[in-house]
Amino acid sequence: MDRHPERWSEDMADMIVVDTLADLLAIPAGSRGPAQILGRNVVNDGGGGVFQWDAASTATPDRGTVFQPTAGGTGRWIRIWSAIADLPWFIRAADGSASPGLAAALEVADVVRIPVGSWSLADMHVLEGKRLIGDGMGLSVLTLANTAAGVTLSGQVDGTGISGLTIDGGQLTDTTGASGLVFRNARHSRVENVETRALPAGTGFDFVNVDGGFNESNILIGIRATDCGWGLRFRRAAGSTADSFYYNTIIGTVSRMPEGGTGLAVESVTDGGTTRFSVLSGAFVRLNVYGNVAAGSRIVDIGGRVTSSALFVTGEAAGGSTAHTTLRLGPTAWFRENTGQITYVNGGFDIDAGATIANNKILLQAGEDIRVFETATGGAERLSAAFTLSTGSWIALDTASWTRIYDRPSPWTSGEQMNGGRFVTVVTARYQIAAALLLSGVSAGQTVELQAVLDDGTRLMIDTRTAGAAGDLAIGGIVATTLAAGVTATLDVRVTGGSSVQIVPGSGVQASTWSVTSIGT
Repeated sequence: MDRHPERWSEDMADMIVVDTLADLLAIPAGSRGPAQILGRNVVNDGGGGVFQWDAASTATPDRGTVFQPTAGGTGRWIRIWSAIADLPWFIRAADGSASPGLAAALEVADVVRIPVGSWSLADMHVLEGKRLIGDGMGLSVLTLANTAAGVTLSGQVDGTGISGLTIDGGQLTDTTGASGLVFRNARHSRVENVETRALPAGTGFDFVNVDGGFNESNILIGIRATDCGWGLRFRRAAGSTADSFYYNTIIGTVSRMPEGGTGLAVESVTDGGTTRFSVLSGAFVRLNVYGNVAAGSRIVDIGGRVTSSALFVTGEAAGGSTAHTTLRLGPTAWFRENTGQITYVNGGFDIDAGATIANNKILLQAGEDIRVFETATGGAERLSAAFTLSTGSWIALDTASWTRIYDRPSPWTSGEQMNGGRFVTVVTARYQIAAALLLSGVSAGQTVELQAVLDDGTRLMIDTRTAGAAGDLAIGGIVATTLAAGVTATLDVRVTGGSSVQIVPGSGVQASTWSVTSIGT
């Protein structure tokens, strides 16, 4: 079948013009020739076009480009088109949704155009080596109706993609488990200027590894998830043997997160009693989160593993809300060899003591709480609860409550270095021990001494201060020394004069912290 207009030899001067496809198919034998219809079902419904009559054709009708006359028999009306098929060509008036038409269009064409308008989908549509192109985000809208997923990108065929569209879940009575755009074992697909919206209990852009397949080298540019339970989600399906999501590039926005929503999630699942991780590796993610972010939301939620990735997540909640989490690292999370920044004007951090954090160079900010996950052989901790100091005796701070900021053993497979106010060296090197403590309830004339203590009894003075007035007192400093492998370092504090005082966590640059960092051999 030749569908290219430049190859037709008939004179088009005597073209027949009719209103609809039904009128075209009713043209009697002997009167058939070049023809134009003004609409498929009604005039100006987008399904019109130019046709050529092929009297010898017995091609199978396909809903949009090949039609058999109402009278039957040999001969077909052949639509004149090239490369891109329009969705309205394939939609029958009695279909009830655009799904049968879209399925037929994808059988015929590699590229299907979704024109301006709202098109209801009652079934999931899988693209493998196919592309959907719309006329613009918010203009060409695919509305989910009675289907949990609108469009799925799948397989290892280059050229799979979607652009210039909105996928809307607003007609669903329950969006639990629903997804706007699904990546199922997709490789080398491209998504540009696509919005998913109105899925408050569902997922906007859902990356799922199924069976032994995985998602790799997909590019998403100019995407937006609005009012979705999860904006971006990386997860393994039950029974999947593939854990990794490799080299995906994502640039976009998340807005109007509902209560309990998540901007970016990398999940772990329990499958048959075994915890299985999703691993985001080699990714570049640039995500802006804005608009109304409801209480209980998480901007970035890592329950699985993120390695060797560049993450840049920024934004601000409207109205100064702080009842949400900027970054959560769960108890089994791995966060290694990453770079970038996660900065959010409001919110806080939820970093479990069991999370593995190593070899990163990443800036974190949640309101006034500023932290650095920094690449360094060593570790750092932040005081997480006030600690009372009685006077007269040296008090070891490894009984205080500490939250790990970073921890990088060298080599990293050697195990944990920084844990609960104690640091254990892994290699022989020169180390820098730094501490900064904020004390409250200090009386004028009280003296505070701060030392690093090694397990062989060596004491290294970091700082000593005498309060000139009652109130708060900041004490801190840096000391450097050469330590052998396997040496344990802790902090000791002594207060003399007056009554007991407290070390308080503080915030931002005035936080109570300590760190040990290798500065050479």
